Amino acid sequence: MTTATVHHDFKGYGAYQLSISEKMIRQRLIEGLKDLADKNETCLIKARSQGREKLVSQILSVKKLIGRIIEESETSQSGAVYRLERIQPSDEEAATDTDRDIEKLISESGGIINALTCSETDMHLADRFVDMIAKMNEIEKLLHKRQKIFKRMQVYA
Repeated sequence: MTTATVHHDFKGYGAYQLSISEKMIRQRLIEGLKDLADKNETCLIKARSQGREKLVSQILSVKKLIGRIIEESETSQSGAVYRLERIQPSDEEAATDTDRDIEKLISESGGIINALTCSETDMHLADRFVDMIAKMNEIEKLLHKRQKIFKRMQVYA
């Protein structure tokens, strides 16, 4: 995922029905997370084939975390009903900034995985996976922040 792709051809949250625009951007973020999961899986296969148990354990931790984030993202806000009025400019700006922050972290995480051969004997390999886990945790926090922004616009029956 490259910078600013999440909002490419997106006219803003106020340009569409809120349920459609929220889902549109959420799906784009999920696609980035799924690409990251695929890269992580490739790394896992390489590490397993070389019998690198400690590395496999770290990769599995990242895999589990990415999977949880994807699952939560796919189910969050599904079926939500929003008020008819437009999203407030401050909320739209907060959502857009949060989307960009999430996208940046996904991109940075992809860069970490791309830089790894996952078969190297680099002493800093474990540190890179610790960094990945920290980025995944930050993505999860930002997704929760994003959910809170949209929950303010929901209608509860």
